[in-house]
Amino acid sequence: MSHFDDEKFKQLQLKVKFNVIPKTRLKKFGKLFDGYPTGLVKSEPGGFVMPPTYGENAEKIYRMKPRTDDVWLLTFPKCGTTWTSELLWLLENDCNFETAAKIQLHSRAPFLEMPYLSAMSGPMKNFLITVDKVEKLPSPRVIRPHLPFYLLPPELLDTTKVVYVARNPKDVIVSYYFHHKLIKVHGYTGTVKDRKETRTVVHYLPKTLDVIANMSRFDEENFKKLQLNVNFDVIPKTRLKKFNQHFKGYTTGLVRSEPGKFVFFPLYANHADRLYRMQPRTDDVWLLTFPKCGTTWTSELLWLLMNNCDTEKATSTNLFLRASFIDGPFLSSELELSPLGNQMLNSVNKMASPRILKSHMPFYLLHPKLLDTSKVVYVARNPKDAIVSFYHHHKLMKFQDYQGTLEEFAQYFMDDEILYSPFFPHMLDAWSKRNHPNMHFMFFEDMKKDLRGEIVKVAAFLNQSPTDEQLDKITEHLRFDNFEKNESVNNEAGKKQGWMNPDGKFIRKGKTGDWKNHFSPELNSRIDEWIEKNLAGSDLKFVTELEHQD
Repeated sequence: MSHFDDEKFKQLQLKVKFNVIPKTRLKKFGKLFDGYPTGLVKSEPGGFVMPPTYGENAEKIYRMKPRTDDVWLLTFPKCGTTWTSELLWLLENDCNFETAAKIQLHSRAPFLEMPYLSAMSGPMKNFLITVDKVEKLPSPRVIRPHLPFYLLPPELLDTTKVVYVARNPKDVIVSYYFHHKLIKVHGYTGTVKDRKETRTVVHYLPKTLDVIANMSRFDEENFKKLQLNVNFDVIPKTRLKKFNQHFKGYTTGLVRSEPGKFVFFPLYANHADRLYRMQPRTDDVWLLTFPKCGTTWTSELLWLLMNNCDTEKATSTNLFLRASFIDGPFLSSELELSPLGNQMLNSVNKMASPRILKSHMPFYLLHPKLLDTSKVVYVARNPKDAIVSFYHHHKLMKFQDYQGTLEEFAQYFMDDEILYSPFFPHMLDAWSKRNHPNMHFMFFEDMKKDLRGEIVKVAAFLNQSPTDEQLDKITEHLRFDNFEKNESVNNEAGKKQGWMNPDGKFIRKGKTGDWKNHFSPELNSRIDEWIEKNLAGSDLKFVTELEHQD
């Protein structure tokens, strides 16, 4: 873990004293810096200035043990610390933009002396990572102090890689002035006199940035011209009282595209171009499905095949973080995209390759070069079980909050008046593309009949070669009895977080033929007629019952 000799380490002592600066205890100074109620101290030797709390704890940092695989970032404040911290963390963590967007930088690259800035209290305590906690962080660590070298471990530079970022003093003065005005630990109320607009940033980068910068192979000029030629109009029926009593979550109704007749929330209509212009990459894997056709199940399968069958990581990391659901930000009756939704969309473009992206959108609403660029897996399911599963999903999810009966829901489904409808054009369009070399079309029912066999087919499509042992491991991981208990995929946390109703399950039954437990003979007859009408002239066939299934 370090080059330290334990005997020498026990004798290591910081030979620096900290004395109160009398001026910082005076009334005038206190008025200017109301965040320094106990004044400041200055080191001797060195003349380094900090709050008294740091002086009392300086030895802890001085006696830290640097590791050979650490990266330490040293800067004077407001010289690009946060900017460079994010860069270093990304380079040290396989450019994992998705994790970077989800986890606060303070948790990923701890600010070493923050716990010893005396005014840190209240909500700011959430950011405090003490020296004891930093010592226990797993390698490789990215650590950032503003301290000078002589207050840090004496063998730091002989042990660890250190990045130092400098900035011109004029811009530092201006930036630190605004920082002091902003942060309550300083509480500065004075003025600044020198504010010249000169800016030069000097920095040192230890690794190439190609992996971050080269995110796309698309011609920029063609991308700028890319435009979705689809209009969206409100469906009048979805604004009526009866409809709103059935779908309490659809408070602003639904819209329908022309052409295509695709049904979704108005929020999506205002931002449809963002998904259409989302640039696919050659090493992407896209999963397309109509809702409740095995999306979560297959997402997990694809991630495992693309990540060396790492079931341990799959179990400990939520699927949302591993396989991005690009429609997610638009599943809302709000008319404005939330900051979180905007962040989620932006994070997709910054994700490290290879990405696994999943969507319920039909092909024509996604990038026109998708199938020529990326591998696409499409999963179809028989419409009877899809209706039943989507019905239970609508009752479970608060953004839908369906209050009607199954029979009423089935009619809405057949009338193309629910999210993501119409069902058959979605399937038939994908079916027509099934022979494209980048397309793998599969059926949910085939996975139920022979899960391991379907895993082998998907692996071959993705040019992956799992061992027999790994295939057994994935198959067992994906078996329904295990899958429904897996907290990284079953979304049970949604009940505590408030976006799911308490009754029901996200991973419910996963059975083929469960529709027989729900449909009356009359309803089943109407659905049969609807299926026959929509599949007329097509060779697409569905299996609605299985004698044996996993």
